[in-house]
Amino acid sequence: MDKKDVDPSNLVAYSLSKLSTYEWVRYNMYAEEDIYNRVPGFHFRFHNAGDLYNELTDCIEAFQGELQWKLYLGLETRNQNYSLEPLEAYQARLTDEYKKNHNLKEILGEKYNEICEKGISDIPSLSDHVENWFNLENRKPILPDRD
Repeated sequence: MDKKDVDPSNLVAYSLSKLSTYEWVRYNMYAEEDIYNRVPGFHFRFHNAGDLYNELTDCIEAFQGELQWKLYLGLETRNQNYSLEPLEAYQARLTDEYKKNHNLKEILGEKYNEICEKGISDIPSLSDHVENWFNLENRKPILPDRD
């Protein structure tokens, strides 16, 4: 599969699969049928990652898109799953209000739709940035079956 054939919501999954194999992954960064359904984010866990998450954190922090992005160990995960999402969404998840009602739309208010739109706009360049940072442009992805 060539990158040009990948759905925009799956571009980061595609690029990161060139870096390591997934132990668990949620491919779609957003719902294409309703881009405001949730803030764009990618959730995954590599198999035997070692220091790869630290290297990937440096890569994500160096990305210059419309938004700042954050890679972090999931806040409510038993299996060491990682999340990649806009920094403002991550910061909203840390609030007491989010811990009570889990409603990012309410917490982010007027900025919610803009974060969704800018986040989706950032995905192709974020994918390219990851591939450039790790020199993955000519590597083939290792995608698990999606059955």
